[in-house]
Amino acid sequence: MSVEFSHHALEKMRSRYAKISDVYATLKAPDEVYEDVDHETLVAVKKVNARSIIVVYRGGRRSR
Repeated sequence: MSVEFSHHALEKMRSRYAKISDVYATLKAPDEVYEDVDHETLVAVKKVNARSIIVVYRGGRRSR
């Protein structure tokens, strides 16, 4: 899986102490996937410990 992180995404991940491995896990096996029709993006959500990882992305196939 090829993933390109925007500068904004990397900044937010650093400020929230989010791990890149959690982002990949969310993309690979999300608990939920939503479609944002207005922005033509997908939103993957995965519960990791006591937190939810939310990844907004374009491209690729919808996992669920």
